[in-house]
Amino acid sequence: TGIARNSSLNLRSLPDTSGEVLKQLYYGQKLLVLKQAKEGWLHVKTDDAEGYVMEKFVQIVVDQ
Repeated sequence: TGIARNSSLNLRSLPDTSGEVLKQLYYGQKLLVLKQAKEGWLHVKTDDAEGYVMEKFVQIVVDQ
């Protein structure tokens, strides 16, 4: 909530804000969550990249 639709989320090489930004993800982009990395970070995969994002910016949706 409170996240602008024109915002982006950094996909990082490490579960830390010092990790290199691999790419920017767009609002609403679907991610496959591989596991919870360290506190506050998720290890995720997109269609063409794998890395880490801050958990607080991700909404978990379960496909049925």
